[in-house]
Amino acid sequence: MTDPDPAHMLHYCSTVVPDMLTTVCGVDVDLAHRIGCDILDRAEAFAALTASDQRVLIVPFLEEAAHHRRWTLRWTAGRRSPLSCGTACSNKPTTTAC
Repeated sequence: MTDPDPAHMLHYCSTVVPDMLTTVCGVDVDLAHRIGCDILDRAEAFAALTASDQRVLIVPFLEEAAHHRRWTLRWTAGRRSPLSCGTACSNKPTTTAC
Protein backbone atom coordinates (compact mmCIF):
# COMPACT_ATOMS: atom_id res chain seq x y z
CA MET A 1 0.00 0.00 0.00
CA THR A 2 1.27 3.47 -0.80
CA ASP A 3 1.09 6.48 1.48
CA PRO A 4 -1.77 8.94 0.95
CA ASP A 5 -1.04 11.90 -1.30
CA PRO A 6 -1.02 15.05 0.90
CA ALA A 7 -1.93 17.15 -2.16
CA HIS A 8 -5.46 15.68 -2.04
CA MET A 9 -6.04 16.93 1.51
CA LEU A 10 -4.49 20.30 0.70
CA HIS A 11 -6.85 20.67 -2.29
CA TYR A 12 -9.84 19.56 -0.23
CA CYS A 13 -9.15 21.97 2.63
CA SER A 14 -8.08 24.96 0.55
CA THR A 15 -10.65 24.64 -2.27
CA VAL A 16 -13.47 22.15 -1.69
CA VAL A 17 -14.31 23.00 1.95
CA PRO A 18 -14.38 26.79 1.44
CA ASP A 19 -16.43 26.37 -1.75
CA MET A 20 -18.98 24.16 0.03
CA LEU A 21 -19.26 26.52 2.98
CA THR A 22 -19.72 29.64 0.88
CA THR A 23 -22.02 28.31 -1.82
CA VAL A 24 -24.15 25.91 0.22
CA CYS A 25 -24.14 27.39 3.72
CA GLY A 26 -23.62 31.10 3.00
CA VAL A 27 -20.47 31.37 5.13
CA ASP A 28 -18.23 34.41 4.58
CA VAL A 29 -15.35 33.66 2.18
CA ASP A 30 -12.61 34.55 4.69
CA LEU A 31 -14.18 32.49 7.46
CA ALA A 32 -14.66 29.54 5.10
CA HIS A 33 -10.97 29.71 4.17
CA ARG A 34 -9.94 29.82 7.86
CA ILE A 35 -12.14 26.79 8.58
CA GLY A 36 -10.48 24.89 5.72
CA CYS A 37 -7.05 25.78 7.13
CA ASP A 38 -8.12 24.65 10.60
CA ILE A 39 -9.27 21.30 9.21
CA LEU A 40 -5.92 20.88 7.44
CA ASP A 41 -3.98 21.75 10.62
CA ARG A 42 -5.96 19.19 12.62
CA ALA A 43 -5.57 16.51 9.94
CA GLU A 44 -1.80 17.04 9.81
CA ALA A 45 -1.54 16.91 13.62
CA PHE A 46 -3.61 13.71 13.70
CA ALA A 47 -1.54 12.13 10.91
CA ALA A 48 1.66 12.83 12.87
CA LEU A 49 0.46 10.69 15.79
CA THR A 50 1.27 7.03 16.20
CA ALA A 51 -1.46 4.54 15.29
CA SER A 52 -1.98 3.80 18.99
CA ASP A 53 -2.45 7.49 19.82
CA GLN A 54 -4.82 7.90 16.88
CA ARG A 55 -7.02 5.09 18.24
CA VAL A 56 -7.19 6.83 21.63
CA LEU A 57 -8.63 9.90 19.91
CA ILE A 58 -10.93 7.96 17.55
CA VAL A 59 -12.83 5.90 20.13
CA PRO A 60 -14.62 8.78 21.95
CA PHE A 61 -15.48 10.34 18.58
CA LEU A 62 -17.03 7.12 17.32
CA GLU A 63 -19.04 6.75 20.52
CA GLU A 64 -20.27 10.34 20.26
CA ALA A 65 -21.11 9.97 16.57
CA ALA A 66 -23.16 6.84 17.25
CA HIS A 67 -25.03 8.58 20.07
CA HIS A 68 -25.62 11.69 17.92
CA ARG A 69 -26.97 9.61 15.03
CA ARG A 70 -29.49 7.88 17.30
CA TRP A 71 -30.57 11.24 18.75
CA THR A 72 -30.79 12.89 15.31
CA LEU A 73 -32.90 10.05 13.89
CA ARG A 74 -35.37 10.38 16.78
CA TRP A 75 -35.42 14.21 16.73
CA THR A 76 -35.76 14.65 12.98
CA ALA A 77 -38.45 12.04 12.40
CA GLY A 78 -40.75 13.87 10.01
CA ARG A 79 -38.80 17.16 10.23
CA ARG A 80 -36.18 18.89 8.16
CA SER A 81 -32.73 18.41 9.64
CA PRO A 82 -31.55 21.42 11.70
CA LEU A 83 -28.05 20.83 10.35
CA SER A 84 -28.90 21.30 6.69
CA CYS A 85 -27.77 24.46 5.01
CA GLY A 86 -29.60 25.88 2.09
CA THR A 87 -28.68 29.52 1.71
CA ALA A 88 -27.05 30.31 -1.59
CA CYS A 89 -24.16 32.75 -1.59
CA SER A 90 -22.95 35.13 -4.28
CA ASN A 91 -19.40 35.25 -2.87
CA LYS A 92 -16.72 33.52 -4.90
CA PRO A 93 -14.69 30.97 -2.89
CA THR A 94 -11.01 31.55 -2.41
CA THR A 95 -8.52 29.11 -3.90
CA THR A 96 -5.51 30.30 -1.92
CA ALA A 97 -3.65 27.49 -0.18
CA CYS A 98 -3.44 27.58 3.61
